[in-house]
Amino acid sequence: SPAPPARFGASFVSAVNTSAFLFGGEETSGGKLSDLWSFALVAGEWQWADQGALPGAPPAKSRYGVAPVRQYGFYLGGDPAANGEMHRLDASGAAASWLSLTSIVRVGLPAVVDFGLVAADSILVLFGGTHTPGILEAPGPPRAVNHMYVLDARLLLVEVAPLRVPQWDDTTQSTVAVGSGLADNRP
Repeated sequence: SPAPPARFGASFVSAVNTSAFLFGGEETSGGKLSDLWSFALVAGEWQWADQGALPGAPPAKSRYGVAPVRQYGFYLGGDPAANGEMHRLDASGAAASWLSLTSIVRVGLPAVVDFGLVAADSILVLFGGTHTPGILEAPGPPRAVNHMYVLDARLLLVEVAPLRVPQWDDTTQSTVAVGSGLADNRP
């Protein structure tokens, strides 16, 4: 089967053992992509999954973060950057499906791109990135940030609205560097 067109600023996520998913990215001409491709890990074959028309799909973007939690891929931020934009890809069924979490999760995040996003069990951790001021603050040049945010994604693994609103917690001031690792200095 044909492979996706060339791109950069995209990420691969494997939320199930047999497939990995590639979303969006940027063309060399600068255009953003909104397509979703699956790659069968055992068979070594690509399959086009969506052209950005599925309900709840993110807009065309690049330089976003993605991390797997159970059968889901959590997609966050990216270029164009929007504060707290978040989507969940469900890769467990025969066809992939999206759910926009932007209105469910309490924002609290700056608009960032090129950040690190990892999952540990059901906890998402975001660190660093590039922030371009301008929406809620005076415009200025992009700058690197060292913020760290943590989100308990267990509240986002169900199909109904959670009873408690999940929120990103800014833990920037609650860690200190110790050698090459981090130590928690919270009580």
